[in-house]
Amino acid sequence: MAISGNGGIIGPSSAISLGGNTVTDITSSGCHTTRAGTTRIQVAIISGGGGGGKDRAAGGGAGGLRCTVVEVTGSTAYPVVIGGAGAGAGPPTAPGADGGASDFNDVASVGGGGGAKSTSVGNPGGSGGGGGGSNPNTPIGAAGGSGTAGQGNDGGIGAGQNPGPTGGTPTDTRGSGGGGGAGGAGGNAVTGGFPGSGRGGAGGAGLDISPIYGNHGPTCSVFAGGGGGGTRIPGATSGAAGSGGGGIGKSPNISVGTGGTNTGGGGGGGDGCGSAGGAGGSGRVIVKELDHFPGMWKINEVYDNVKVGNWTN
Repeated sequence: MAISGNGGIIGPSSAISLGGNTVTDITSSGCHTTRAGTTRIQVAIISGGGGGGKDRAAGGGAGGLRCTVVEVTGSTAYPVVIGGAGAGAGPPTAPGADGGASDFNDVASVGGGGGAKSTSVGNPGGSGGGGGGSNPNTPIGAAGGSGTAGQGNDGGIGAGQNPGPTGGTPTDTRGSGGGGGAGGAGGNAVTGGFPGSGRGGAGGAGLDISPIYGNHGPTCSVFAGGGGGGTRIPGATSGAAGSGGGGIGKSPNISVGTGGTNTGGGGGGGDGCGSAGGAGGSGRVIVKELDHFPGMWKINEVYDNVKVGNWTN
């Protein structure tokens, strides 16, 4: 029989969690049922990455990566939604689509922002999409989209025309900005002369969550890398993929990259020669059911847990 009341111990009431630090990796929508003794979890919520844009276009921003502690009830099923990948932009000139939000029982992160088309600002998101590079009619590159605090970073800036008496020429190699990642901002694009010394901005780095959750997936728990920015002129270098599932940007000699499945990575930006942007990567949720032993104990809690064999010395 459980002992009622506080048993004479003075102090705040704190819930015990006996989840065994069990980790569950979830890659499709459904339900997660907690263990019988779990009252507290630590959850990583990774949303879908944004798609890359088309036409001197920018890389997509990574899906938001949110790590938080949530109070739960043992032996209870909780709904989980895995955010979808943002589509890469196809003809005609267009920005990439935003990624879908992932969610654990209404605790969500923000989908990645789509990468911009030329001369346009990147979409905001968990991490922001990169900004579009200039075109012959608009000499200034555009800003990257803003990331969400605590989940990601801003996209990089698109490159403008080379400065000069005419304000630049149509043969400048103007790349677009890289999408932001959970571990760093997207890289800014660089303008170069023809044939190309310019380059697209690199995708922002992803974030390594393996110290908390262990290794999962082909990226070993480095998730939410940004997509690289695209370029157009031969000889220019496209933006590198952000670590953690980002896609490489398109250039005439390099195929556009897509975000890794279930990484939340952003898609690479397309070029202006018919190449669509790369799709982002779908999201993921990782649940760690915590062992949590508060410093203050009620006598009845000790008695009940010893009786059922849950007490750890």
